[in-house]
Amino acid sequence: MTIISSWLSEVGHSLSRTTGLSDDLSYWLAIVASALVLAALLFASLYVLGFWSSGGNGSKGKRGKLVMLMGPCGGGKTAMFSWWKSRNHPETVSSIRPNREVVTLPTGKQAEVVDFPGHRRLKFESYELLRNCACICYVLDSTDRAMVKEAAESLYDLFTNQLFLKQLPPMLLVMNKQDKPTHRTTRRILGDLNKEIERLRTSRGQVLEGDDEVDNFLGVEGEAFDIEQHAPVPVEVAEYSAATVGKGTTEDADVVDVVADWVTAITVAP
Repeated sequence: MTIISSWLSEVGHSLSRTTGLSDDLSYWLAIVASALVLAALLFASLYVLGFWSSGGNGSKGKRGKLVMLMGPCGGGKTAMFSWWKSRNHPETVSSIRPNREVVTLPTGKQAEVVDFPGHRRLKFESYELLRNCACICYVLDSTDRAMVKEAAESLYDLFTNQLFLKQLPPMLLVMNKQDKPTHRTTRRILGDLNKEIERLRTSRGQVLEGDDEVDNFLGVEGEAFDIEQHAPVPVEVAEYSAATVGKGTTEDADVVDVVADWVTAITVAP
């Protein structure tokens, strides 16, 4: 305290000599000025610490509790939702509105799940739910090659969405309908998906080139896009069959719901 008092006295005397003010007034002005400088330094330090702890992107959104089932129409989201909700496999049709309910997963974990329709006109409505999103199960029909193009456009838009980039929910790509003899291999589907997203990245980048508004560049410039390596969130892949899960014997893989296992692991993580 003696050192600080001496320093303030010196500053006060300097002010007094240069301004003609009394020593007492100059001393108190020195205290006020020093307090303002210290407050500014403290604020700057807290700002920098907050910036770096959020990964340099400002404040990261708090992880929500909602499990989102997303993907193109016909992928099997509603069948998965029905299995989780009632443990049966009813005939389903593509939803025209979101199904949202708290369900008990086969693991015993309770979770609030929304089965969101894949219609493009509802895209922006689905983005609003990202504010409370814990994770995304993105469901694809592994028998439908044409679905890959639609999925690529949907994923590209999602991966470059500002709210998605703030929340950063982990994602599971679900290769559904693996029970069908016409299903395509996971590697082939991922290869086609990467090619389509790469094509979109190139074409949309050319359109935006020269614009004042900077787009969120997806992936690594100069490298071909790989969803497992370059997506802005952790992406895992699972092979699945919503129509047969739970029907097998204890020795049969179909008795295990790998998607429910993944959701449980994600939602109980700190």
